Formats: sequence, structure tokens, C-alpha cells
Amino acid sequence: MKACFVGRGATEDKVGFENSISPASTACGLVVAATNFYAEQGGQIYDTGTITSADGAIFRVDNVQIFGGFVLHIGEVVKGSFSVDAGVTMTVNYVRRSPIASNHTMTHVLNYALRDVLIGKDNIGASNYNGPAVDQKGSLVDENKMRFDFSWGKGVELTDLAKVEALCQKKIADALPVQAYNAPLENAQQISALRAVFGEKYPDPVRIISVCATSIPEILEKPTETIWKDYSIEFCGGTHLTNTSEAQKFVLISEEGIAKGIRRITAVTQERARDAVNTANAFAERTKDVATLEGALLVQEVKKLCLEINQLEISCVAKNDLNVVLKGLSARCQAWTKAEAKKKTDAAVTDVTVALNAAKEAGKNKAVVRVDFGVNGKDSQNVFKAITKTHPDMACLIVTADFGANKFACFASAPKGVEVDCKKWVEAATEGLGGRGGGKPNSAQISVEGVEGIQAAFDKAQAAA
Repeated sequence: MKACFVGRGATEDKVGFENSISPASTACGLVVAATNFYAEQGGQIYDTGTITSADGAIFRVDNVQIFGGFVLHIGEVVKGSFSVDAGVTMTVNYVRRSPIASNHTMTHVLNYALRDVLIGKDNIGASNYNGPAVDQKGSLVDENKMRFDFSWGKGVELTDLAKVEALCQKKIADALPVQAYNAPLENAQQISALRAVFGEKYPDPVRIISVCATSIPEILEKPTETIWKDYSIEFCGGTHLTNTSEAQKFVLISEEGIAKGIRRITAVTQERARDAVNTANAFAERTKDVATLEGALLVQEVKKLCLEINQLEISCVAKNDLNVVLKGLSARCQAWTKAEAKKKTDAAVTDVTVALNAAKEAGKNKAVVRVDFGVNGKDSQNVFKAITKTHPDMACLIVTADFGANKFACFASAPKGVEVDCKKWVEAATEGLGGRGGGKPNSAQISVEGVEGIQAAFDKAQAAA
């Protein structure tokens, strides 16, 4: 071990280094001569794990960063103490690193797939190609997901996203070896299919990562061969799989714009990808089951599905397909709801007509009617439109409940020439009930939460008639 760091300004000389550390040091850092821990850089998150000494001291590594040109292992001593020059054993948490490496490797494959689908492999590196470029503009890789930013002037079509997702999955199914090789920078830059981040400065020699069955030395022997455009070849210092099959699954979760001309794709692999596929399949089965329902039960279940789908972590391609299915089911729901509303309003028209006829025979020009067809204002308009044709000289106040929503409403309408102030009429009917609404002298409505006051409203409406 080369150094123990407790924080700049935390020591008497303000530099921050101590000869030893213990649990009392709380958050601190270790610098060693050589490490197998990955320090956060290049868009890949840091490793975690433990460092142990020969006498059993344990240091928990929570973070790894480049600091002053050195790799600093940040964490806490959980047992014993560490001293400068002591021998230590470095143990990376490979369970955590595995999905990170998977997401990182498939970021490379995604980079390749985007170019292949959006501009075509024949145009990659072609001198006569003047179309838009697909260049990496950033990435973030951790144990949960990958995030890849790239240049593209518009949203990627769903058909193209489906092709990209399928191509990435095919590379997994092909079980391609993932190779790392250090080569002179000048030689490596001759590879025709090479992807390098624009503006990035690379070391010499440089580390090449290829997702290809052919060995990198063989590729370097014939670097300009067009066949290499069928594979992912990049400069990279991060951690990777040894074979694409270890990624297991690739699921493209989302594609969105984050700046002018810059798009972002988020995707998952391994267990989270498997979960995403299983979730999508299970949801698809539910939609099939719901499609067999009818009436109010169909409406109820489709509403649930429409709310749930937006919360699912599934392929954006699969989500689009499922939304198409839900759109069809929603159309069925709307048709049923419209038919049911018509049945209720037709029945309401009949009942109101009977009441108006009785009022007219009694020499009155207005009536109060209790009939339940819900509290939808459009439905009430349809009722009034129908009765105005048969009773153009009579005003009416309708008290109607929606027991499912636990509310009721008072709707009033007066044809031209009938001296009735509908606004004052509904206000008198709902006085003291906390209703909300309003209107004009010829048409008004007020709705009230809770149906327990409906009889009182009916009685008040009759008294004010």
C-alpha cells in the first residue's frame, strides 16, 4: 500500500495523508501500487469491493476515482487498521461488476447497430456519403442500465428502433467473443470500422475492444477490409464481457431528445432485460384476457391497463405494440359507454316527458324531475334538446345522481319566452350543500359531492318552482 488519504485539510499539514488509518478515520481513501478496481471514467461507474491486509484488517471500497493521477479507493475501515507499505489483497465485487460490464459491452454493440440501421454499413466511412452522422456524444453505464447519447437530427422511428433492438439481440445470440488488445495508436486508427469519440485524446499504445470472431491482430493485418463494418470495434479502457452471450438479453427502454440534434437511448441487459421481457409478455397476456370481457368490467380493466403501462420498464417497441392493442380496447370501451349513455338519456327523456305532460295538464309551465342518468353535462344537454322539441314552452329542473361517483347534479333549462331564472333555481335547490357550478338565466347546473343531500335538493327545487 502506498498511501492513506483522510481528506485535504484534515491533517496538520493540510495535505491529507496519514501513515495509517482505522475505523476512527471514517471516510478515507487508499492508494496502492497496482489495482484491479475500475475508477469511474469514460462514462462507466466505479467498482466496489474490499481490500484486506495480511493481519485481517478490512477496508470497504464504496467508490473509486482518479485523484491527482492516482487511483483512489474511497470507503471506510470496518476492521483493524492499515499502514503505509503493508501488503494488501484487492477483491472486486464481481457480482456488481457483471451487469456493468454487460451494459458497457452492449453500449458498444448499440453504437454499431445505430450506424448500421440509420445510415447503413455501406456509408460508414465512405468518402461520398454526405448524410447525417451517428456519432457518440456521451454515455453512462452502471449496474442498472446503459445510457447512450448520439447525434441524430430527429427522433428515431419505431421501425428503426425495432431493427436496432433486434440487431443487438442477434449479436448476443451469435455468441461473439469480446476481445481486448493493446496496439500502436497509428496502426489501430487504420481500422475501417473503428469508432472513436470525436475530440477524445487516446494513449499510445491504445486499447482496442472488438466484438468480433476474428482476432484483433488479424484485423490489424488487413485494417481496411469492409467486413469489419459488420462488427463493433472501438477504443476503450472499461470493463467488458468475454462473450456477448453473457449479456443474455438486450431491451431498448426509451429513445428521446436531450438537446438540438442529440438523442438518448436507455437500455438494459441481463436480469433487468429478462424481467422487462417477462413483464411485457405478462402484460400482453393480460390484454388478451381483458379483451374477452364486455361492458362495465371491460371499461374498468382497460382503465387499469392504460394507467399501468406507462409505469412499466419494458421495450419501447413492445410498449408501442401494446398501446396499439389498448387503443383498440379503448375504442370498444368508448362505444359501449356511448351506447349506455344513450340508453340512460333515452330513458330520462321518457320520464321527464311524462312529468312535463302532467305539469302542463295542471296548468304549470315548469316541472322538477328526479331521474338518474349521471352528472355528465353533455348527457343533460341531450335530454333538454329532446324535451324542448316536445315542450317548447316549459322549463324543467332535473335532479340526477351518479352513485358510482357519489355525487349528484341539478340541471335546469328554460326555453326562450319562459320567465324562469335557471341560475337562481339551481342555487336555491343546492343551497347549503356545497355545490359547484353556475350558468345563465336560461341554462344552469350545479353538482354536489355526496348523494345524501339529493332528496333535500329535490324538495328545495320543488319549493322554488
